[in-house]
Amino acid sequence: MNRFEFLKSDYEDLYKLCSEAETNRNMNKARQVLEIIVRQFGATKKHLFDRIGELSDKKILPQNLIEHFHIVRIVGNKDSHGNEITEAEIDNGLNSLFEIVVWLAVAHDKKIYTASDFNDDDIEIVQKYQTDADKLKSKRDAIKNLGIDVNPLDIEEDELNFDNESTDELVQDVFETADEYAQRIQNLPLHHIGYGILDKREQDAYTGLIFPMFHIEHKDKVQFSDINAFVAKMEPTDEDFIDGKIVVGLKVFNGKVYCDYDNIYLQSQNGNVIQMIAICWSKYDYESSDEFNRRLSNLPILPLGEGKPIRKEYDLNKNCLPFKIALYKYVQSILHLDKMFVEANRDTAKIFCSYTEHFVLYGKVNEILKSEDAQTILRHIHCNNDIKCYNKLNTKSEEDVKNSDKPIKNFNSESEFWYND
Repeated sequence: MNRFEFLKSDYEDLYKLCSEAETNRNMNKARQVLEIIVRQFGATKKHLFDRIGELSDKKILPQNLIEHFHIVRIVGNKDSHGNEITEAEIDNGLNSLFEIVVWLAVAHDKKIYTASDFNDDDIEIVQKYQTDADKLKSKRDAIKNLGIDVNPLDIEEDELNFDNESTDELVQDVFETADEYAQRIQNLPLHHIGYGILDKREQDAYTGLIFPMFHIEHKDKVQFSDINAFVAKMEPTDEDFIDGKIVVGLKVFNGKVYCDYDNIYLQSQNGNVIQMIAICWSKYDYESSDEFNRRLSNLPILPLGEGKPIRKEYDLNKNCLPFKIALYKYVQSILHLDKMFVEANRDTAKIFCSYTEHFVLYGKVNEILKSEDAQTILRHIHCNNDIKCYNKLNTKSEEDVKNSDKPIKNFNSESEFWYND
């Protein structure tokens, strides 16, 4: 029997797509089912990846279903782009698709079905999403309701039916010391906390950095910080496109389990991992002030925003060309730059103003926070040199003006990328 047959009467569109996905092993059809469901629940973002995250953040989708949504999304994307998919991936995707539509029909929409509506192998999955009221009463309850005598030495079925083992690996066992608990947590395999997408085509030409799309699934018993962005550097031998899980090491601080953001990776479908740097502008609970400052200092040179020359405000007497700056979202909470100034003679300024593409602003965030005179540069795809810029006109010294026609030393992004504790 078609395992999606139960959808036929109430969800005709979903039934057709699910049946085609199962019959033809077409995971693009499975992905289309997700598109319908997320729209039905009011997701408004552009990409399916972001829509799933949107519904997760709003607690519309239960946490145990998020992984199933991403499994179908990922294998559906591979199918729609003509990438090779293994039979195991298709089976896994169809199983996740089944679980999603069962949740929709049984748990969310409260549709009533009988066991005959499902294959025997699927009954257990369906029962997970039934309420207690929907489940059959136990044999003992049925006997009691008939008034039949029971053994006086009998006990209630559930009275001693509890697990006497420690089942949650993130909870300190009663037989563990605090040090043993901390060591065990630190030695656990990397913990799955979300999803991310890395695309080499998005690699910044100057720094070599890539900012992945990401979504973090906050989980009970693990303490999270508000991460503003992740950055990574991909090697030539790395996959060109990674759509996978974000995994992180764990650590214990003051008896609580925290994400260890010095130990965070994006894991591909093939099991390969790419190390990432977490960018967080606030202090982690487990950090000292010195550790926090050192972490900011060790951040690489970053693209901070984009700029466009303001032609009508060019000062011919001072050879000064203002740039309107639009900061990227991840730095808007800490940097407040809306205009930068570049020293440029008339001919150079004309060239800058003729470009249609935006300039990109680069700098070291910790240095900008400490001093208005911190070095920042603008770069353009048509320029080979760094263009030094100033926060304010009066920050330029006579020495700056005197040397303004000399080449500016490039940042060395390679040596400053990874942490050096």
